[in-house]
Amino acid sequence: MSVVIHGATKIDADGIVDDFWVAFGSHSILATGIGTGWHGWATADGVSVVNAAGRIVTPGFIDIHGHGGGGHAFDDGADEIHAALAVHRAHGTTRSVISLVANPIETLSASLAAIAELTASDELILGSHLEGPYLAPAQRGAHSQKHLGTPNRDELAQLLSAARGTLRQLTIAPELPGALDAIEQLTDAGVTVAIGHTEADFALTKEAFDRGATLLTHAFNAMPGIKHREPGPVTAALGDPRVALELILDGFHVHPEVARIAFFAAPSASFSSPTPWLRRARTTASTPSAIST
Repeated sequence: MSVVIHGATKIDADGIVDDFWVAFGSHSILATGIGTGWHGWATADGVSVVNAAGRIVTPGFIDIHGHGGGGHAFDDGADEIHAALAVHRAHGTTRSVISLVANPIETLSASLAAIAELTASDELILGSHLEGPYLAPAQRGAHSQKHLGTPNRDELAQLLSAARGTLRQLTIAPELPGALDAIEQLTDAGVTVAIGHTEADFALTKEAFDRGATLLTHAFNAMPGIKHREPGPVTAALGDPRVALELILDGFHVHPEVARIAFFAAPSASFSSPTPWLRRARTTASTPSAIST
C-alpha cells in the first residue's frame, strides 16, 4: 500500500516549506516535492491520498537514548518496553533504541536477548544501548554504584553474543582499566561507542575518539565541564568532525545559552549521525502519522 500526502507545511532541518508533498511506499519514502508533482504518484493502484490542507508534516523523531516512558522502564521486560514505546510513538517518535541502565551482567544479557527478539519483530525498534555498567562511580548519575564495573574482553563478548548483532551503542568512561581496548573490541563488532559518565580529561577523550568512539553521551552532563585550562570531554567532541553529540534540550539539564554555544561550535557534528544503522533508519518511514495540528 502507498500513501501520498500533499498540501502540507514541511518543517525539518532545512526550514519551513509550504505546499509540500511526499509519497510513501510500504516501508520507505518514494519521492518528495512542492506543488502538483504528487499527481503522478496518486494514480498508482491502491494508493491513499491525503490532503494535509496546510497541516504540518515533519520527520518522525529517532530516539537513540531513552530509558522508558509513561511510568514504564525499558529494563523491565518486553511488556514494559511495549508500554513505554506506545507513549513515545503517540508523540511522534518513529524509531527507538532501547537504553538499559547498569545492572549485573547476567541481567543485562537477558535484557539484550529480549531486545534482540523485539528488534526482529518490530521494525520501529532499532536495537539496544548499554549506558552501563562501565561508568565512573563519581559520575554515575542515576546508575547504581553496586552494578558498575570495568570492562574485560570475555564479559563484552558475552554481552555481544546475547544481543545477536543488535547492540547499537555502549557508553563508557575511557579512564577505566581496559576501556580503550574495549572501545576497539566494540567498534570491531559494529557497536557505536559513546563517551560519557566520565571524569576523563581532554587528552584522554581525544585518545578514546582516536580508538574509535564517535559519540558523546548527553554532553555537559555527568562529565567535567569546560574550563579555561581544562577543556574537558565536551571540547574534545566539539572539535572533532568524527564525533556526534547528544544534548538534553529540556531547558533543565543544559542551560539554553550553553546549548546555543554547543550548536554554534559544532553546527554539523551536533546533527550528524555516527552510525550506519541510524543513517538507514533516517531513510525509512512507517506511516503518515507525522501529520499534526
